[in-house]
Amino acid sequence: MIISGARSAYFPVLALIFIFLLYKFKNIYVRISLILFPILISIVSFFALPDNIIHKILTGREYLWRTAFRLLKVVPFSGVGYVNKVGRLKDLRITYLQGLDFGGLHNIFFEISCVNGIPATILFILFIVFLFIFSIRKLDKLYFGDKIKYGYIFALCLGIVLINLMESSLVYIISFISIIFWIYSGYLIAILDKE
Repeated sequence: MIISGARSAYFPVLALIFIFLLYKFKNIYVRISLILFPILISIVSFFALPDNIIHKILTGREYLWRTAFRLLKVVPFSGVGYVNKVGRLKDLRITYLQGLDFGGLHNIFFEISCVNGIPATILFILFIVFLFIFSIRKLDKLYFGDKIKYGYIFALCLGIVLINLMESSLVYIISFISIIFWIYSGYLIAILDKE
């Protein structure tokens, strides 16, 4: 994946490193900081960095996301539905929205918010958070061999969620990525629930 040159291919590798850091540090404050620090850095960078640097990093996705913000100001709770999404975003666009017709908003959270509203996004985030907490708690109790084996599966699921910060392939389309995520996250929950 990394050889392909796609920058989002680094996310599963970062997820694997992240999982092993969580294994190493058992302190709850260290674990919370491992989670919150990258989130805060990303949000602050998005609003603080100059536009030309943001454009080099995000390659036009920032225009999609800013247009999504404009749409969410109009319909924050209900969204516009999947069929109306592209047309409504084109009506509110600031500039040409490259990749909107075929790639969506290139962020699953913006995609869900614009299509079904912010409450649906909150429910999706809660699902991801509960999956994360459940998996970490169960993985902490396993023996080393099982912890490594199921840790790889958990890192795959977490990596796919991280990739969907730059893509939109988990919910509204049937793709290899979405099938892998839903099958393996369900498998992980079922196996860890028995452990």
